[in-house]
Amino acid sequence: MSLKCVTLEVRKNLRCANVFLEFDHSLTETEFVKIQIDENSIKLREYSTETTIALQGHLTIQAPSLSSLVVEENNASFRMNIDTPSPLWPIKNDNDQKFTKQIPDVTPLAKVTLTCSRCQSILTKDDVQFERILEFPSGTIDVGEFFCHHGPDLNSVLIPKRNDMFYGLFFVILNAECLKGIRIKENNAFCGRCLMHLGETLFDNKALKIWTDTLKEAIFKPRDIESMVSQLMARILDECSIGNNLHIMQFSKAIVEAIMPTRKKKYILLNILERNLDILRNQTISTDGFNNNTGMVKLDKCKANKVLYQFHNEDDKSSMLKSWLQDISVHTTKISPTLFSALQRRLERNSKLLPEVYRYSNEFILSYVFY
Repeated sequence: MSLKCVTLEVRKNLRCANVFLEFDHSLTETEFVKIQIDENSIKLREYSTETTIALQGHLTIQAPSLSSLVVEENNASFRMNIDTPSPLWPIKNDNDQKFTKQIPDVTPLAKVTLTCSRCQSILTKDDVQFERILEFPSGTIDVGEFFCHHGPDLNSVLIPKRNDMFYGLFFVILNAECLKGIRIKENNAFCGRCLMHLGETLFDNKALKIWTDTLKEAIFKPRDIESMVSQLMARILDECSIGNNLHIMQFSKAIVEAIMPTRKKKYILLNILERNLDILRNQTISTDGFNNNTGMVKLDKCKANKVLYQFHNEDDKSSMLKSWLQDISVHTTKISPTLFSALQRRLERNSKLLPEVYRYSNEFILSYVFY
């Protein structure tokens, strides 16, 4: 059996589960595939091979209840009824996605040396010690909440002093006087040695916004890109004030923007359909050591955000992109090129879990962001 991925949407309130199967070859080239369900498993038979998807310990299937079967290219999907999965699936989950503000792992007054993650070139001057480490207000927050009096020129307050470190979602803002070895071109900052794109200039080149994934130092933890994508989605949901009761007929719009090393902007338009969706998905597919024709799939619980997305370049003439950018109700989150590419890859990969009949909707593509 050439089964690659198994994804189950567990709909506790509806007492059903939507099952999505992805194979490593086209099912239209297969003459015989049989799907059989019982109380604790889903069995797939193809010629002389059999693969069992074990559900014991997760939920109980009402058999026979298979419906809405779709077989298309590399995908198959169907719906099945399930018994109420409680207490294995409590109504309120402790692992619901929540955004936690990240504070830089930097001690005030300690000597800090920042280096390029690619070539290890030192980017800070020798005597840099950050006395103040403060959160930089985002575009969706009233700066009056941060300053009781800002005088006639707010920008002068927001420019970090030489010993200040301002921070936001996976970036730090530093005074240009505390940095060295930086090359500036068209308001973008590059490493002077390897020309890695580090970030952008602010306040007429008086400060630099540097993405922390371009630095060798782990300014924020966790540092791995998968956790950063999950934190990004949690931040977007938090900024959009999307509650846990979001359902498929009520969605929220968001834009993710990045300035690429080419100095061109790219965008991801997101329609967030559902959050905290209960998911069962496979991590491994093992075969019987004595019989290579028998496979066993074990599933793990996780959560997902279900989204519709579009990709756009700065030069696109899309009316959809233009209207979203002009809509003041659509929140925009700016991220690094590395994080943008990681999110793009994740959306593209996870969209392939779904048959094409479900994958495309009004110029958007349906996908998941698992966490």
